[in-house]
Amino acid sequence: GEPLYPDPSTGPYLFYAYPPLFSLLQSLIIRWTDGLWWPGRTLAFASYLGCATLLAAWGARRWGQVPAFQVAGLFLFSPVWMTWGTMVRCDALGLFLNLGAFLLLLSSEERKEGLQSRNLAGAAILAFAAAMTKQNHLMIVPVYLLHALRTGRLKRGLLFAGMVLLPVFLATTFLALGTGG
Repeated sequence: GEPLYPDPSTGPYLFYAYPPLFSLLQSLIIRWTDGLWWPGRTLAFASYLGCATLLAAWGARRWGQVPAFQVAGLFLFSPVWMTWGTMVRCDALGLFLNLGAFLLLLSSEERKEGLQSRNLAGAAILAFAAAMTKQNHLMIVPVYLLHALRTGRLKRGLLFAGMVLLPVFLATTFLALGTGG
């Protein structure tokens, strides 16, 4: 009968289950803002707008400007994002970073040029950063691995997986040792 999330106003919220990137960025923003909620909300809202911008840019190349702005508008005014997009949620930043990684991978695949090293590395950096906001953002790795297996590009898929998972493992190990678990 207890609520899923404790009320932070009634006592300390001690358990933080997410990797540190969102909190680190919040701590950098807090220097220039008043209040405890503005840094997280600013970061989440900027990520929300970033997702819409990426969707509009991708859609403009694919379908033209009018349909692209319609898609971005649907995203911006969807009830879920209207409700949660400006809350202090690390999900918004993770989705923005993962969407950027996905679009880098997709643009290379659509051009049928194969994955250029620059796009693969950029996608891996963004996917790593997304994983450092919330663990479930690592799902881009098995999804791309399955795609690479299906299209006969397993080496590229494994390279991408290694470029994401090795830094995640090293960062997690460093943080676990540095904080005593």
